[in-house]
Amino acid sequence: ASYAAVDQLLEFSRAPLSPDKPIVVTTLVDSSDLTMAVPLGRLISEQMGTRLANAGFTVRELRFGNALRIREESGELVLSRNLREISRGVGAQAVIAGTYTPAATRVFVNARLIQASTGDLLSAVDFDLPRGADMNSLVPPVTDKTEEMEGDWEYSHHRSCWADPGC
Repeated sequence: ASYAAVDQLLEFSRAPLSPDKPIVVTTLVDSSDLTMAVPLGRLISEQMGTRLANAGFTVRELRFGNALRIREESGELVLSRNLREISRGVGAQAVIAGTYTPAATRVFVNARLIQASTGDLLSAVDFDLPRGADMNSLVPPVTDKTEEMEGDWEYSHHRSCWADPGC
C-alpha cells in the first residue's frame, strides 16, 4: 500500500520532480495528536522513502514529530515553519508528510506531497489498512474506554510513551 501511495503521489503531482533534488520524508503522525508517532507511522514513512529511492530520487528522512500543524483560521493541515526551514536547508524540492487515523477495524492513512518552497499541495493520497495482530502491535488499539481515559495521567503517559520505548 505504501509503494502504491508513493506511485500515486508522483503520478498526480502538479509539478514535475527532479531525481537530483531531495525529497524529505517525514514520519506520519496520529491525526488526533500531530505530535505523536507510533511504529506504524515510522514504518509507512520508511517504506515510502524506500520506494522513492528505488525510483531514483534522492531521499532525506526526517523523524520530525511535528511536521504538520493545523492552521487556526481554516483548520487545514500545513507544514510547520520549522520543517519548511529544514527542507530549504537541505535543498528539498518536496516533502511527504501525513497522518493516520486508527479505527476499530482499519487504520486510515493520508499522505501529502508538498512543495517545500511554498508549502503548496502537489498531490495527496488516501488508503486504509486492515486491523489485525500485526497492526495492533504497530498502533494502539481503539477501545470504547479510550475517550474516557484521555484525561487520565497514567493513560496519557502510557500513550505518549508508545512512540518512545525508553520512556
